[in-house]
Amino acid sequence: MIISEYKKAKQFVEQRSMETFFKNKAQEFSICIFGGGALGRLISKWLIREGIFPSFFCDNNLKMEANMLEGKIPYIPFESLSKQKEKVYVIVAVADQKVKHNHDINEQLCDFPHVWHNPLGITTYLVQKFNISAECFASYVSEIQRGKFFRDAYSQKLYEKLLYLRLQANIVDYSTDFLNDFYDVEQYIADDLIDYTSINSFVDCGAFTGDSLDVFLLHCNSKAVFYLFEMDKSIREKLDDNIAKKYSNIQGRIHVYPYGVGRERESVTYLSDETGASAIDNNAAEIAEIIPLDDIEFETKIDFIKMDIEGEEENALWGAKKLIQRDHPILAISMYHNMRQFALIPQIIHRLEPGYIMYLRHYKNTIDDTICYAIYKG
Repeated sequence: MIISEYKKAKQFVEQRSMETFFKNKAQEFSICIFGGGALGRLISKWLIREGIFPSFFCDNNLKMEANMLEGKIPYIPFESLSKQKEKVYVIVAVADQKVKHNHDINEQLCDFPHVWHNPLGITTYLVQKFNISAECFASYVSEIQRGKFFRDAYSQKLYEKLLYLRLQANIVDYSTDFLNDFYDVEQYIADDLIDYTSINSFVDCGAFTGDSLDVFLLHCNSKAVFYLFEMDKSIREKLDDNIAKKYSNIQGRIHVYPYGVGRERESVTYLSDETGASAIDNNAAEIAEIIPLDDIEFETKIDFIKMDIEGEEENALWGAKKLIQRDHPILAISMYHNMRQFALIPQIIHRLEPGYIMYLRHYKNTIDDTICYAIYKG
């Protein structure tokens, strides 16, 4: 069953079904992106690459009134948008925990006749990378479904819900409450599983501009040490600047490493992305160094490792094998970037150290930010 559904979902993407759908809409209506943040920019860039040019964007946050994408998409006030609602197809593009803003915007658009209400279907389509055979995918997923890795009912139900999304093979605008029962508020925070005040050292792989650092500092003890890895030079400069501005009094406890993390030492090229999606790309020009965590001589025992590195989590886990087997840190590993890791991350953690118990959590009304937590029980 899973094998055939996987093949249908792959064919759905390969046939560029979503692109065709929105090209047809663009022939009938002016396209408006509702949401000028990171998700709105991501969807806009995708549409433009496909020759679909949004006419304007709207946002309730007045700070977003500056033109999106260097002036390629002008801002339109909601009042002006309302006057031409019959001629406009609105794409709601808001990534929000607990779906509050998404729900509010849809209430605001309730009398608009042409609306894509939930970015979930679009983001699921955009991140689909079928980098594993249908047979292997089905085999690994069946182990998860049998309860080999996730021991709690909540994680099992969440995995099934996300699997359903991953195997979508139709144009679907999901209801705004489709994942309502499975949202957690703060990414990388699972208070029901973890006592963060007992953690003395954090390794953050894919530190970006310090967004995860901000969250960890709110929950950890006052003596915790942070080791931050960020390979993107331009992003790392912003990270350094944020640390200097916000955390100058504790800079001695924050260590920034100018590397990506992986299975072995190597030089790579990467495509820089301001939204935090900088990724290894053989055709890119920017150069970065990759290093295994096992090669780093940390000053302390490591208590917590977070990884969100655009699909390189598998290699990074193998590159941290000795560290994981020695220190048994809590793991918070992203498993949403592609089909392979969605099926395989729990398997890899189990192979590295069978004493881990795993849990699954999800943090947005998009397909992004699915985190596998692993806690060592011996």
